[in-house]
Amino acid sequence: MNFRNLGVFAANGALYTLDSALDSSQVLTRDDFYPATLKAFTYNGILQCLPQNISSPVIY
Repeated sequence: MNFRNLGVFAANGALYTLDSALDSSQVLTRDDFYPATLKAFTYNGILQCLPQNISSPVIY
């Protein structure tokens, strides 16, 4: 899902929140992700989904 669409689904409670799942995971930690990517998928302070990739355009 594109993070631009996240708010609609999160506001309607259509997503399973991931804070507790990520915090208790033995495979992934928050440190495995860039903070900005987790922030993009956080709504009202609650992590809604995990990023699958990020884009890194560079302008010189």
